[in-house]
Amino acid sequence: GVKTQIAAFEAECEQLRGENERKDQRLETMEVELKASSGNVTKNEELEAQVEQLKEELTKVYEKLASVAQMSVETELFEIENRTLVEENKKLTEENATLTEEISVLTEEKKQVQEQLEDSGRQLEQAVEAAALNTGRM
Repeated sequence: GVKTQIAAFEAECEQLRGENERKDQRLETMEVELKASSGNVTKNEELEAQVEQLKEELTKVYEKLASVAQMSVETELFEIENRTLVEENKKLTEENATLTEEISVLTEEKKQVQEQLEDSGRQLEQAVEAAALNTGRM
């Protein structure tokens, strides 16, 4: 998951830092060689070209490190947002359970009221029939 990505980013950062240090050391060595061989123009030109190439590579390494750091920050922000949404979801689930329980209670009450209405209706019908019978006898 996200922690694995962060660990991979951190490992990549360490690898890039090591690479960076090796290139810095190589750059220093070349600069020393360049000064030492000031009599040899061809050697100087070769070393200058290599120094420029190393500087370009170092720039790419720094850009990659910046990119990895940015991804790490974005991943952390994503995790924070995810935790917030998980908490919100938990609260909504609890509210839903409460509402479901209330609906169940109200449904049961409605059923009881309907049964009482039906009973009252039957009693009213019986009373009307009884009244009709009593009226009919008179």
